[in-house]
Amino acid sequence: MKKKGLYWILGILGACILTAGVAYGVKYAMDGRTDKTSNEVATETKVEEAEVKQQLEKTDMTESAVIDMMHKMTHQKVKADQKWGAIPMSVENATKVRDAIKASDFKNKVALLEIAERWVQRDFSKVDQDHNYFWKIQGGTIGKAEGILSKTEELKFARRNYEDQIVQKLLEVGDLVEK
Repeated sequence: MKKKGLYWILGILGACILTAGVAYGVKYAMDGRTDKTSNEVATETKVEEAEVKQQLEKTDMTESAVIDMMHKMTHQKVKADQKWGAIPMSVENATKVRDAIKASDFKNKVALLEIAERWVQRDFSKVDQDHNYFWKIQGGTIGKAEGILSKTEELKFARRNYEDQIVQKLLEVGDLVEK
């Protein structure tokens, strides 16, 4: 009889734990869903110009820091369910990254340099593949790029995620196109 009571209590306790786990899982999944489109960055603050300059002007950048910056640069151009962070994709920023790679002895130097050289030439035809290369190196599990944004979608992304002065500068130098 005591065994039966113990099984009954353990069964109720197990059901409570299972219910709590399912409730937590549903809440966790729903917290990740907002009214944002797949083209928006998961952060709420807009990227500030000073912050970008500070990141890109470091002379002692590690390979992981360069990969992280390049990954964030791709967010302006790719379709993905989730994106964390953004750095403006500009010829100026691509040149700074390329120069840092050239001066390095990174393990992935050849591949990184090939990507940066394309970006300096404003060739973004493989930017979704570039994104997924960085995403994979960084151990990505969600947010895989599923294509390239249209010019209109890219401009919308920039306006949502960068300060107005950054967007204006990107438009003036031709790194963004207004349609």
